[in-house]
Amino acid sequence: RLKTYEFTATVCELLLDMLGQLYTRRFFQMVVQSSNFCAGLRMLCEKTLTMSSMDSISNSLTASCVRVLGMIDRISELLVFGVNAHNGRVVSAEKQLQHQQAKVELCQRVAFRHFEGSLGIFAFSSVVKAVEMTSSVEAA
Repeated sequence: RLKTYEFTATVCELLLDMLGQLYTRRFFQMVVQSSNFCAGLRMLCEKTLTMSSMDSISNSLTASCVRVLGMIDRISELLVFGVNAHNGRVVSAEKQLQHQQAKVELCQRVAFRHFEGSLGIFAFSSVVKAVEMTSSVEAA
């Protein structure tokens, strides 16, 4: 298992390098996002860490999991980095917010379409209120 996590850490380092370069960023950003790489790997690492707290799994395996989780956090940050992948220009905070709101609205539409009865409240909740609540929490 330790070798698996060492290999995974190497793959994460490669992804960090590729996402950090403008020329390869567009392609690797789509690959990482469409494969849900970060979410799947995070679940695997957290499961391993949970098992390590119950069992006597080696400290080196735990350290490898923590290292991989740190890399996943950096990859996640690079996925939402405020630079246009096509021309390298900085994207304004307002444009980033509009893009995030569009993603939330799409999620709400899909949720309402597929879970009309149970998630109706979620589908009709205001994106603006959610953003205002987030900004007020960050300010506190």
